[in-house]
Amino acid sequence: MEDKSRLMKAAARMGLFMGLFWALKYILVIVGGKNQVLSMLYIALTVVVPFIAYRCTLLYRNLLGGDKFSFFHAWQFGLLLYAFSALIVAPLHFYYYKNVVTPQELSDIVNQAISVLSEMKTDQKVLEQAKSMGVPTPIQMTLQGIANNITIGAVVSIPIAFLTKRQVKQNNN
Repeated sequence: MEDKSRLMKAAARMGLFMGLFWALKYILVIVGGKNQVLSMLYIALTVVVPFIAYRCTLLYRNLLGGDKFSFFHAWQFGLLLYAFSALIVAPLHFYYYKNVVTPQELSDIVNQAISVLSEMKTDQKVLEQAKSMGVPTPIQMTLQGIANNITIGAVVSIPIAFLTKRQVKQNNN
């Protein structure tokens, strides 16, 4: 049987550090605005995130020791890692949507998304629903960011779990 007693604590601790990394990354968005160099740096650092998650999962697996570290255990760790990281960076997201992005810019983004949907020949009911939603508030955008990060974490953790799982070797004697 696998030892999952350290799962939450390890995911929270490593999630804190990964969340701080995300926060530093997000500061590039806030400070950089339309600066292309900072935007490229942000993208490069974003590409590094799955490798950090992989490294954290390996550290956790090695912390546990033992012969067995299942796919599901590794996936759970990765999901929690992303969840804790998302919570750490959420206050910066809120600050960004409350103080940096104007309501008019958010409205423009929503209108652009609706235009793209209409160009894609999206069902009329979906278009009407999107139009009726209005401009999201900063808290709605922050909660959406948390949900997006956790969803991405769930997907990214699948290959990481395959790469980090450890099975008990059976003797065929």
